[in-house]
Amino acid sequence: MARACKIFGTGRWVTLYGLPIGQNDSASNTGGHKTVVTYIQASEDGTEVFLDGVSTGTILDIGESLASRGVTLGQTISATAPVQMTRLTRDKNSEYELR
Repeated sequence: MARACKIFGTGRWVTLYGLPIGQNDSASNTGGHKTVVTYIQASEDGTEVFLDGVSTGTILDIGESLASRGVTLGQTISATAPVQMTRLTRDKNSEYELR
């Protein structure tokens, strides 16, 4: 996974993301999205993260990240300060198929 994520300048980070894929979309039936994980990284201290408007109970400081597993199509990720969100998908139990 180390080379699967790109870090953009914080000027491009935002406070709201909508997920265009998830473990419940039609591509899941073909195997490509059976496991979906998002990584949320904070740009400021004291950043609170929400999934579908509900607090995760996690407060991130600058550079810290939160992994959210089992995300679904259309889910939203929001935060009190700009964050970067990286999404990874793979076939369940696969050792080499990471997207």
